[in-house]
Amino acid sequence: MFATENFLGEGGCSNVYLPGGKQVAVKILKHYKEARNDFSLEVDIISSLKHKHITPQIGICVEDDHLILVYDFLSKGSLEERLQGKCRYSSINGDAGNSRKSVLSWKVRFKMAIEIAETLNHLHNECPRPVIHRDIKSSNILLSNHFQPQVLL
Repeated sequence: MFATENFLGEGGCSNVYLPGGKQVAVKILKHYKEARNDFSLEVDIISSLKHKHITPQIGICVEDDHLILVYDFLSKGSLEERLQGKCRYSSINGDAGNSRKSVLSWKVRFKMAIEIAETLNHLHNECPRPVIHRDIKSSNILLSNHFQPQVLL
């Protein structure tokens, strides 16, 4: 399940996998001193947020020393990959294997910028407990099948 061929990416505190072709992404926290506290805080924050442009969490697992978060898999990759024309998921999302086809038009980019700004405003100003996203970048914005941005917390 968590084999090298299923590896999607690595964050500062976690590795992300697409297990066995399932339409979920599995984030496994790395082992470090504050991992359990960070995991608990992340679950608490994400489970309290409901917004159309925040990546939904669909499950968690705590087993032995493994801290696992499960998210919907967003097949269009990250905004970073799309902007650079390097989307790794072309064969999954029906782009006929042409990864260069992934560059976004300025109209789509502008629409995404507005939606991302609205999402950050929601997090900062409209949530009962404000959330300050300290790692907003194009690699932390995933894209749905219809190129709707999903901010990854």
